[in-house]
Amino acid sequence: MLGELDTRGRFRFPEKLYSREQQLQKLVQAYDRSCLGTKQLWFIGGHAGSGKSKLVYAVRSHVMQTKGHFIIGKCDLLQQIKPYSFLIAAIRDLIRQIVAGGEERLAKWRKKLLWALGQVAASSSK
Repeated sequence: MLGELDTRGRFRFPEKLYSREQQLQKLVQAYDRSCLGTKQLWFIGGHAGSGKSKLVYAVRSHVMQTKGHFIIGKCDLLQQIKPYSFLIAAIRDLIRQIVAGGEERLAKWRKKLLWALGQVAASSSK
């Protein structure tokens, strides 16, 4: 019987990136520079179905191997009425990672944020 020995119950797209090796290499190099202290913010655009998400998730595996933080804010056509929804989603993702890291990690981030935001944050957090 046709399909009788198939192991998967549903169709899955391949994990391989096609025609994106150069962009992947550039993003990995940009991440590596950020590990040396360079500030990085990436915006990736393109048509629907062009492989943007797959490219981003390929970079994510490199970031996670180096114990970095990886957050995503995706612009969704259905969320256009909510300004900055992609940025809010990315910040939420970072907060989830920080909280999941435990009390020690949370205390470290609290200290970093207080230093970065200065006296205004210090007085409002008490």
